[in-house]
Amino acid sequence: MENLKQKCLDLMGQKIDFLNRMVELTRAATFTGEEPNAEREVDAFVALYEKRTAILARIEKIDDALGLLDPLDESDMADIDFQNSVVKLREAGRDIAVEMLAMDKANTAAYEKLSAYLKDTMKTTRQTRDLSTKYLDEYDSPGGSYLDKKN
Repeated sequence: MENLKQKCLDLMGQKIDFLNRMVELTRAATFTGEEPNAEREVDAFVALYEKRTAILARIEKIDDALGLLDPLDESDMADIDFQNSVVKLREAGRDIAVEMLAMDKANTAAYEKLSAYLKDTMKTTRQTRDLSTKYLDEYDSPGGSYLDKKN
C-alpha cells in the first residue's frame, strides 16, 4: 500500500502545482478596467481565462485519477505521516482557493467596467452605421440601376 499512498500524494502535489500556476498567471495579469486600455485588457482577459481553463482541465484529470485509486485500508488511514501530508496538501489547496477568489473578485469588477465600455462603444458604432446608411443614395451604389419604363 505504500505505493498507493505515494501515488496519492504525488497526484495531490501535482494538483497543487497546477493551482499555483493558475495563481501566478492571474497575479501577472492586472486589469484596471480603464477605457484607454480596454481593447488590450479584453484580449489579456480572454487569454488569461483560456489558459486557466486548460489548467482546470488538467486538474480535472488529476481528480479523476485520484478517484480511480483503490480505497485506502485502515492501516493507511492510521499512518500519521501520510495523514499529515494529506492535510498539508489540502490546506495548501484551500489557501490557494481563497487567494484565487480574492483575485477573481477584483478581476470581475474590472471586467464589468470593460464590458460596459465595450457595450457603449458597440452601441455608438451601430448608431453611426445606421445613420450613415440612411444618407447613402441607393442609385449611386454599385449594382444600382434605373428602370427603363419605355417598353
